[in-house]
Amino acid sequence: MYAINRKYVNFYIYKEENQTICFDTGTGCNGIKRELKKINIIPDQITHVFLTHSDKDHVDGIKLFNNAGIYMSKLELPLTEGKIKRSPFTKNIIKEKKYQTLDDGEIIKIGPIKIKAISTPGHTPGSMSYLLNDFILFVGDTIDIKKNEATTGLNFMNMNTELQKESIKKLSKLKDISIVCTGHSGTSLDFDSIMKKWQI
Repeated sequence: MYAINRKYVNFYIYKEENQTICFDTGTGCNGIKRELKKINIIPDQITHVFLTHSDKDHVDGIKLFNNAGIYMSKLELPLTEGKIKRSPFTKNIIKEKKYQTLDDGEIIKIGPIKIKAISTPGHTPGSMSYLLNDFILFVGDTIDIKKNEATTGLNFMNMNTELQKESIKKLSKLKDISIVCTGHSGTSLDFDSIMKKWQI
């Protein structure tokens, strides 16, 4: 697995057999291509992209991945179709690609790879986390890690922080998680420690 940092946001690449999948895509296409080149990956090798939500810093790279199927939560559609605004001044419309929507608990199998979609609304209505092969958890902006503790991040960026807290509690009940991968605060190898205060 590779963690790629673009400016202030992370996205992640996982390879197994002939499948190369992304969790989010980062921002700034030229920079993304440079970072991929460092790990000997070209954009056309990406077979699947799983979006945690539709904020630009997480989806800007979609336009590079011409061969990839794009997945996101069904609950994010009001944002991506422009039916509701992300903020009074911004929209999250995605025009470049068609995508497949996922429901809470839905499982996608890609060759030997198993991905479980977990609805974690709050940051956006359709924020979604993904559990890869039962032990790697990708949370996007649902969790920010500060001082070895899971937090809701910058609350003014959340569309519903109280709902996000419930989503973190939901994730805290998962078992046997080895790695947590966040959108802006890196990764943690100690799931139980960062989730301790939420496991009530």
